[in-house]
Amino acid sequence: MRWRLINASFEWHPLHLHGFYYDILSLGDAERDVPLSPERRPRVVTHRLNPGATMSIAWTAERIGNWLFHCHILDHIDPTVRLRGAVSHANHAADHAREAMSGLVLGTTVREPAGYSHAPPPHARRQMRLFVQEQPRRFGNAAALGYALAKAGSEPPPNLVDIPGPLLVLTRGEPTSIEIVNRTPAATSVHWHGIELESFYDGVPGWGGDSRRRTPPIRPGESFVAHMTPPRAGTFMYHTHWHDVHQLTSGMYGPLIVLEPGERYDPETERMILLSAGPSEKRFTEPLLINGSEKPAPLQMRAGGNYRLRLINITADNANFNVTLSRNEDLVTWRAIAKDGADLPAAQAIETKAEQQLTVGETRDYEVRPLVPGDLKFEVRNIAGVVRGVLTIEVR
Repeated sequence: MRWRLINASFEWHPLHLHGFYYDILSLGDAERDVPLSPERRPRVVTHRLNPGATMSIAWTAERIGNWLFHCHILDHIDPTVRLRGAVSHANHAADHAREAMSGLVLGTTVREPAGYSHAPPPHARRQMRLFVQEQPRRFGNAAALGYALAKAGSEPPPNLVDIPGPLLVLTRGEPTSIEIVNRTPAATSVHWHGIELESFYDGVPGWGGDSRRRTPPIRPGESFVAHMTPPRAGTFMYHTHWHDVHQLTSGMYGPLIVLEPGERYDPETERMILLSAGPSEKRFTEPLLINGSEKPAPLQMRAGGNYRLRLINITADNANFNVTLSRNEDLVTWRAIAKDGADLPAAQAIETKAEQQLTVGETRDYEVRPLVPGDLKFEVRNIAGVVRGVLTIEVR
């Protein structure tokens, strides 16, 4: 499929494709279009299209089912601000596909070819249970909604959640099942952002699936089993796809890492920085959380060590964050490794000054090697240059 996109609005739009990667063939504006050579073409699941910008993209419809292509700013797909009348999020379960998706959302159906045979998911060699829970008074008087993982066959306490959600570590090529158990009083869903999987398990109630079935909402007291066999290693995320700002800003998101077969997650050389939005009584004033806190605990590194820095932005609508890594106000260097979970080709895996725009719905991986002891500062600024958050990295 080849699509040409024109942003004729005055807004930034981080455009996310479910279930597939797309290659950016050219970038332009109202005056010119610049084709990109094959080695320079970004392969992404999310790309920010600036006001007045254009791009041409290509993707291959490799799997049947219903898929979404949408802006990842919640306000741009929120049914409560639709032109034909506001819709309550509480009524989504009746017809989520029509009532909960509005605005910058495009649905695409990949049909079964002649003679297609539906195969059951392979037997899951890895089985996990992820609980959707509510923790009272986590944010002052406000409750948190979030996730907790069953460990060693033991269910988590029903009133505790991890923010961000627990790190899920999967293996490329390993059939995995994740049972999502909803212990909250509201319906929900979980989208496996960036993971290439069957549409039915993608997490869009009333839309995901194929000619046989549609993805159901996960209602209070019910559960849903998502099957996946990740085809690539990288940095991903999971989050609510109920299109509800309340659910997302209350904590319903988490990091997901896929490793190569035989690899083990090494906490000594891995560092995660996840940007999210905290709850707020007034829209667009949500505080920025770094690793779940407005005042995040410092990370540690050792001088001379080689570290993988995994960056995730799953805020509600922050499309224009600029992140930097510096020492004494001077930018250090880092080497780009991956974008949206896909390894970068050699022409793009280059060492640069540590500064990057990180839009919502995007992940980026960098290699960092601090040479001398002393603090590093990871800083997040908005489009106006105002500092929204700071994380200290202590190099010993």
